Amino acid sequence: IDSCKAAKTDDGKVPLVGIQANDRDWFRQLDPAVMKRLDYVVADTMIMGTGADGKPQRLWLPDLKIADPEAWMEEYLAHNLQILGEPISILANSTYLPACIADKYDQLWTEERMRLVIEKAVKNHIAIEIQAESKFPTMKFLKLAKQMGAKFSFGTNNHDDRAKDLSAWFNAIEALDLKASDLWAPAKK
Repeated sequence: IDSCKAAKTDDGKVPLVGIQANDRDWFRQLDPAVMKRLDYVVADTMIMGTGADGKPQRLWLPDLKIADPEAWMEEYLAHNLQILGEPISILANSTYLPACIADKYDQLWTEERMRLVIEKAVKNHIAIEIQAESKFPTMKFLKLAKQMGAKFSFGTNNHDDRAKDLSAWFNAIEALDLKASDLWAPAKK
């Protein structure tokens, strides 16, 4: 962290330093002194609980099966709210749904469920990430989030060094009429 904080960009700015948290006990594992030095923490909801095999459910895997989407959605909503109670700065991949139920998005992500997630994000000063190359979160969710006072950030889900299509960012900026005041910024230290 010290070497990153000592570095400066060509225009004299210090880069932000953060982490992406995957495990739900991450903040108990991280030294509090290190935590205080981070500018941000990103988390997503794409690893949830454990399956029948005792392994964490990785929601993006194509072989994931969900027998009862409504019951699963209640668990998933609770999972989202749990993560929004963690000391994070940005929620990535919000409203993500596994491929096996993604076609039920409007049925499963009801306005009431969306409002619960957005309300907790706003209350805890957690930004909603607008993801490049992802259909999640939807514009419906983003518009509601803006109406409810959410802040936003922009991110990608890089797995390689391929340049990403960032048009989703620019579409959201235009559709939501986003200004600098709508965007997440680290707290002054």
